[in-house]
Amino acid sequence: LTYSTTMPIYLRELFPPELIGVMVRGQVTRPVGASEFGIGYSVYTSNNNFEGNSQSDLREGKAWGARVQVRFPTGGLLRRFDVAADLYRGHSAFEEGAELAEDNVNGFEGQLEFGRVFVNGEYARGESEGVKRTGYYFQPAVQLHRDWIGFYRLEDLESPRLQRAERRHLAGLNYRPFAQVAVKGEWYRSIPLDRSFIVSE
Repeated sequence: LTYSTTMPIYLRELFPPELIGVMVRGQVTRPVGASEFGIGYSVYTSNNNFEGNSQSDLREGKAWGARVQVRFPTGGLLRRFDVAADLYRGHSAFEEGAELAEDNVNGFEGQLEFGRVFVNGEYARGESEGVKRTGYYFQPAVQLHRDWIGFYRLEDLESPRLQRAERRHLAGLNYRPFAQVAVKGEWYRSIPLDRSFIVSE
């Protein structure tokens, strides 16, 4: 779903960039006319989110998370209608040697395909030590040709933890001459947001 060369700016701040652990996933579908109704799920437990966690996370309290995705029946020009929810509960440290703090994140996602138009969106909210952070993106796209997709993405991140508040507009083209090969190009503009938690020097 990432048509651009970069992931949305909020993702690595709200959800851990990598998880070292065990995941169980599955899917259940049921035919509905010419379409289907489906539920997908994943549950995982992993090391916590801090530098060196692959070798030194000996805590008894591991991180855990879950995802549920629902695919609704479609027909006519409506080719996809999916919604999903994510949950993460763990401990994080964002400075080397710092004490781990609880880190809770909830996220919601939607995907819609209508003819040659695709709309994807996601929102997440995290809280650690009473500090809340939020982020989202909204991405409409259109299939210009069989191998070409034009897209626009509006994204936002507000994080007192990073002292970062930013909104970004991104537009570009995605060319896929073969199923395994994608060529991407884009233009973006970042706009700093004036927030009280940002300390100006």
